[in-house]
Amino acid sequence: MKNYWQLREDLTAAQKINLKRDYDFGGYGAGFHPDDEKIFLKVSKGKRDANGIPDFTGVTFCDLISLNLQDFCQLLKATDAEGSKRQTDHFVNYSDYKIRGWYALTGMTDRIRQAFEDAFGDSLMGGGKSSVVQLFRDIQSCSNRGDWARFAGGTLYRGKRISWDKFKSMPWRLVGKNLECTAIYQSKLAMQSWTTDPKVAKSFAAGAEGAMNGMDLEIPTTWSDTKDEEVYGRNITGFLPVIIQATVPAKECVFNPHMLSQVQRVIGYGGLNEKEVLRVSTEPIRAKFTVTREMLKLVTEYDEQIDHIFNMIGKRK
Repeated sequence: MKNYWQLREDLTAAQKINLKRDYDFGGYGAGFHPDDEKIFLKVSKGKRDANGIPDFTGVTFCDLISLNLQDFCQLLKATDAEGSKRQTDHFVNYSDYKIRGWYALTGMTDRIRQAFEDAFGDSLMGGGKSSVVQLFRDIQSCSNRGDWARFAGGTLYRGKRISWDKFKSMPWRLVGKNLECTAIYQSKLAMQSWTTDPKVAKSFAAGAEGAMNGMDLEIPTTWSDTKDEEVYGRNITGFLPVIIQATVPAKECVFNPHMLSQVQRVIGYGGLNEKEVLRVSTEPIRAKFTVTREMLKLVTEYDEQIDHIFNMIGKRK
């Protein structure tokens, strides 16, 4: 298909030459930058208007999500006012050309970009992510979504902190140097961050996903006349880091953990490499919980306090 400047019959030959020069060198009257136009034509399924400009009418949200990883990332760049090629920016903002379906298209990409920034940034940690969860439910509903937006399901890990009251109610047992138990996990968050890498989960439990940092446990002491020394009490308060391991079905998951980092780089969160999978569900699942001595060092001051916690669990019937 010829570019639109070749199809405009109302232009003289000289005007067409000038318009072609503008197109090649990025003038205000140019069309889209050629690199951008390639992805736009994929999005529009080759549809152009009478002047040869890509026509985006009828493009749906799932059409965008169905793109492969490279094309999806290019689309986010091409429709980003701050990140798009200068020629495309000039054409959209200064040519006064009425691009069919453009605002509907950029409205969808802006919504996607903002939701991704909120989900992976620090501004919506914890419960705040519920405000963007609908977009990820919409992604889940796209039966033709690209491989980058899918996870086949399987073993995932989540690092977080739980209250002492919750911790002491769970059926812990000593397994080597760790505390482990199997219990039902049900998140109050409609969307949670999981990972395929237990080391990443451990890092999140250490503070990246935890609501608190530092010495989070308060372990009271009392004087023991029998031992003639201070001893640790049982009325502990605060939070402990745990790693949760569960088999999560594909239908609850969004994102391929090995491709997501490329999308994150496009929206300005490059280098995270957290092998992240978003779970969009509050359904209860059976999970394994693990607490290690090393993790407890993050929320205690002395090794004796860790010994005290392990002894309390070990002495339970």
